[in-house]
Amino acid sequence: MSAHLPSGSTPTVELDQIAEINRCLDVSRGAALIRAVDLGLTGTVVRPDALDRVVLRRARLPIPTEPEIGIGVLTPDMRLRSVIAAGPPDYPYLYGVFGEVGAHGNDRLLAAVLHTEHLRTISTLLRLRHRWGV
Repeated sequence: MSAHLPSGSTPTVELDQIAEINRCLDVSRGAALIRAVDLGLTGTVVRPDALDRVVLRRARLPIPTEPEIGIGVLTPDMRLRSVIAAGPPDYPYLYGVFGEVGAHGNDRLLAAVLHTEHLRTISTLLRLRHRWGV
């Protein structure tokens, strides 16, 4: 029987990589400046009423009670606060939670879908040796 090495991007490995990203973002408290513009997400329209409720809960965002309440657009300087996985563990959907400090010091948070190219960029900017995708 030949030795078989698991793929470098199995679901478990990907979830571990997400945890490592979140640790880096948490430790830096915003010092690791990854902005929406760095990920090519400037102008992305976010509709909280269309997001998975698990994502909203994990991101500590309010769950909209009416359609299209709280529509937002990612601005260039919104910072990535965390990455959240939701859905089936074998193929989770990934969301970036972006924040922008408002005029009154309150943090406005929006969650946007992340794809493989975004995750590669995040890992590169955080100087992490991750492997995303096939």
